[in-house]
Amino acid sequence: MKHIKQYLSSLAVVFLAGLMLFTESMPQAYAEAQSEDDEIFTLESPSSKIVTQLYLEDGIPTYSVAMDQQTVILPSQLGIKIEDNQVDQANNEELAQSIKLVETSDHEENYTIRGNRSETHSQYRKYLYEIDYETQTIGLEINLWDDGMAFRYIFNNGGILSIDEELSTFSFPNGTEVWYQMDNQAMQSLYEHKLIEDFSGREIITASSTFELPEGQAYVNLSEAELKDFAGIAYKSVGDNSVKAHYWSSINGFETTADYSPWRLAIITDNLNDLVNNTLALDVSQEPSEALLDADWIESGKAVWFEGYDNQGNIIEDQARASLEASTQLGIKYHVIGNNWRKWGETIEEALVMVKPMVELAAEYEIGIFIGHDVPNLDLYPDGNLFDKQARQNFLRQAKDAGVAGIKFGHIESETLESVNIYRTLLEEVADLELLAIFHNSNKPTGLSRTYPNLLTQEGVRGMQYNLDALNNTILPFTRFVAGGADYTPINFTDNLRLGDGTWPQMLANAVIFESSLLTFIESPVVLASNQAADFISLLPATWDESIVLDQSKIGDMAVYARRTGEDWVIAVQNAPAEVKELEIPLDFLSVDQTYSSLEYHDDLDNKMGYQIQENNYTSKDVLTITVNQGGGFVAYLKN
Repeated sequence: MKHIKQYLSSLAVVFLAGLMLFTESMPQAYAEAQSEDDEIFTLESPSSKIVTQLYLEDGIPTYSVAMDQQTVILPSQLGIKIEDNQVDQANNEELAQSIKLVETSDHEENYTIRGNRSETHSQYRKYLYEIDYETQTIGLEINLWDDGMAFRYIFNNGGILSIDEELSTFSFPNGTEVWYQMDNQAMQSLYEHKLIEDFSGREIITASSTFELPEGQAYVNLSEAELKDFAGIAYKSVGDNSVKAHYWSSINGFETTADYSPWRLAIITDNLNDLVNNTLALDVSQEPSEALLDADWIESGKAVWFEGYDNQGNIIEDQARASLEASTQLGIKYHVIGNNWRKWGETIEEALVMVKPMVELAAEYEIGIFIGHDVPNLDLYPDGNLFDKQARQNFLRQAKDAGVAGIKFGHIESETLESVNIYRTLLEEVADLELLAIFHNSNKPTGLSRTYPNLLTQEGVRGMQYNLDALNNTILPFTRFVAGGADYTPINFTDNLRLGDGTWPQMLANAVIFESSLLTFIESPVVLASNQAADFISLLPATWDESIVLDQSKIGDMAVYARRTGEDWVIAVQNAPAEVKELEIPLDFLSVDQTYSSLEYHDDLDNKMGYQIQENNYTSKDVLTITVNQGGGFVAYLKN
C-alpha cells in the first residue's frame, strides 16, 4: 500500500465509491444547537453537564469539550485520511467547506451488565453531521453523556477503503497529569505518570490512559469501543499538550470495507467514582443476540489452576481430589489447565483424551474446566494456528466434545485488522458451542463483553505473575480497569516473591478491587483453604451488584472501595508504598436501621505476611477507623 505523507493541518477524506446521504432533517427541539452564522455548533449532554463545540478552524474540523463550564479538552482536530490511487492526489489537500447538522436525538436504555454492578442506565444525546468537501462528504456521529463523549466517522462507501492515518486528537491544559503505560502488545508494563507538557513527542501510550486535570478538577480516560474491521489505536504524543489516535500495529495503513470507524471514547468525570462506574464502551457496543442475553450456561465465578497430574497428563487422584474438595469449600467454580495439555498427545484429539478424565473428575464437584490454547501457532504444532478456520473449528469442536467449560485463548498481541477480528470470530464460534472464553496476552477491552457475555475476562494487565507492585495497584483501578475487568490473578501465600512490596491484606483487597468475572487466584486451593483468610475468600463473589469508589481514593496513592453483593457489603483498601495511613471511613452507604456483622483483615504492621483479624458490628451511623501499612491493605466483609 502506498503511504501518503501527512499534509500540515489538512484533512483528506477520499471515498472509493458511494456517498453517505443523510435525509432526516434537524429536529426543531434542537435548532438552538446551531449558531447563527452556521459555523459553530454547541452540543450538550442530557443535563448539559458536558458541552462540546464543533466548528471549522481554517478548513479543519475542530472541537473542544467543557464540563460544568470548565474547559476539559482544548480545541482539537478531527479527521481521517483515506488513500485512493485512482484519484488525483491534489484532492487530498482540500479543506472542509462546511459542517451541517443532520440529526439530533435522545437515547435512553436500561440493561444488565456484569462486573462493577449488575445493571446500568444509559442516557445520551446523539448528533449526526455531514462534513462537506469539494469532492466528497464524510459523516461524523457524536454522542454525549453526562460522563463523557464518543465520536466516530461514517463512510458507507460500499467498497474497499485504504486507511492511511487518523487525525483524531485530544489536547489538554498545562498541568494535566497523565497516567499511562506503553506496552500496546499485552498491556503489561508498569504505569507511569508525568505532566502532559513534559511529553517528548515519542510516547505511544495505550488507549486506556487517564488524564488528571490540575487540582483534580476533571478526569479524562481515553479508549475505544466497537472495534471491528478496523485496526486498533493507541495514542501518540504529538506536542502542544496533545495526543493523536495512532494505528500502532498498522503504521503503514490498512484496507477495510467498514462503514464506520470504531468509537473514540473520552470518559469525562469530576470524581473517581463516576470514572470507575462509567459504561460508555458498553453503551455503544452491539447488544448480545437473544440466545446469549439470558443464556443459563454463562456463569461468572472464582477459579484456580487445576492440580494433580503428571507430565504426561495422568491424574494423580489423591492430589486432584484434595484440590477439588478445597475448591468446593471456597466456592470456586472453575479450574484452569494451561497450554501444557497440548503436549499430552501428537494431535489435538490425542491430547484431549487425557483432558477428558480431568473434566469428568471436576464435574463430580460441579466444577468446570478451562483449557488454554494460543491463537497464533506459537507452539509450532501443525494444527495449532487458530487464525486458520479449519484448524480453529476442529479444535473447538473437539474441546466441546471433551466437555470443557471454556477456552483460555492466548497471545494475540496485535491490533491489526486481522487480529482485531479474530477476537469476534473466536467469541462467536465458542458461543455457538456454548463455551466460555477468556483472553490472555491480549489487548485492551473494547466493549466486547456486552456483545458476547460468554467472554468472562481478559488479561491486558500487569498482574501477580510479575509480582505485586503496590504503587501500580493504586493506579490500575483508575486506568486499565476503567475499560473493563482484567485477569490480574491475585492472592498467593506460598511464594514470597509474588508479594512484592505489598502485604497479605493488600492481596485480599486486590481480589475485591480488581474486578474479573473469572476471578482466578494464583494459588493452590488447598493452601487458600488452610489460610486464615479462607472464610473471606469463600464469601467473595466474582461480580458485584453495586460499587462505590470512596472519597479517600487518589490515583497513585490509595484505592478505597465499597462493593455490594446482595444485601452484604465488602470494603477494600489498597495503599501505595510511600507511607502508613490512618483512615476514617463513614459507613453511610449501609442500609439505614440495619446492623451488620463484620469480618475484618487489617495489616499487621510488624509482619507483612500476616493479619490482624477482627469482628465487629456496624450501622450506617458508624465510622470505620483503620491503619494501613506502607504497600498495605484492608478488607472487611459486612454481612447484613
